[in-house]
Amino acid sequence: MDLVKWIQHINSFSENRGIEFYVGNTYFDIPTLRNTLPKLRDITITCSKDEPDEHDMLYVQNILRAFISKTQCLELNSVPLQENLSLQHIGIANLEVLSLDYQSNMRFDDLRTLNVESCFIAKGSDQMSLVDLNRFFKLWIKGSNPRLNELFIEWDTEIIPDWNVLLKGLKAIETTSEEEEEEEAKFFTIRNCRGITARLKVDHDEDSARVDFEIIRLIPIN
Repeated sequence: MDLVKWIQHINSFSENRGIEFYVGNTYFDIPTLRNTLPKLRDITITCSKDEPDEHDMLYVQNILRAFISKTQCLELNSVPLQENLSLQHIGIANLEVLSLDYQSNMRFDDLRTLNVESCFIAKGSDQMSLVDLNRFFKLWIKGSNPRLNELFIEWDTEIIPDWNVLLKGLKAIETTSEEEEEEEAKFFTIRNCRGITARLKVDHDEDSARVDFEIIRLIPIN
């Protein structure tokens, strides 16, 4: 049984289809794979090279071009973003979940173009701009990213971030509950122009920091 028939055989038993591509190892013929698997729910692309070349990046672009219109969940691991593969290109899809792991050259200004429900971002030890993240939340307050329900960002740092930079101008209200008192994190709520309330959780331990944004109230407050 050849590869195409084997894939068809496996997928005949499952409706929840997903596939993981490893850039730098085996390269599939994308048009053939697209015809074999016309509806992939989950796609993961992992770059196994420290410095992918032009051929590798073209392969990633072809994968996304072929499948992203039908994809609900997309995960990019160490896939460098560039002019022809940016968050703006990914943002045209109606994704439910987008995961970006160790994108060293990601611009947070591009987050406002995303049309996703949940976004998870893990960054390495490169500089994390709380100013850019603050600008993103200000745009959310003004009405951008209406589909966004959750945004989680984690990055490597031994330095405790100045959370005041993140919160500046957001009119954030610090909250405390019995559950929250048990954690070392700080909790805040912010509200956008539509009356939707979100919780911001900020946290830092020995070698990493996290910002967790989550919608907690969809009905406007009277």
